[in-house]
Amino acid sequence: MLNDVVTPMADYYDRIRGWEEAYWKYNEADQRMGNRPPVPELVQEYVSVTRAVARAWRNLVAERDQPWWVLAAVDSAAEAFETQAREWESCWLDRVADAPAENGLAVRPHPECRPVPGRRYPRRLS
Repeated sequence: MLNDVVTPMADYYDRIRGWEEAYWKYNEADQRMGNRPPVPELVQEYVSVTRAVARAWRNLVAERDQPWWVLAAVDSAAEAFETQAREWESCWLDRVADAPAENGLAVRPHPECRPVPGRRYPRRLS
């Protein structure tokens, strides 16, 4: 009977650790992006870790025995990261891969792409 209680809590703490690890990797990728012009490898890593954060958010409430407002908040957080990953992939990845590296200019997203709130976009290199 004690195992019935301990196992779900251990599983939940594993999910919390997974969420923390995803955020740690996301922060590291964000720091690597910094204010430098994005290169394909960095953009792909950023897209990947952003998706991992979205999955980690959803994994926190996997059993769905949470109040509706917790589920709504977690769903909103996950959707924000999923949207950010899609935007970086569609607005940056192809443009970065095709940009000449020697021009010293930061690659900008496609004009139709909505900027990611709070994102420090690369600036012109001096």
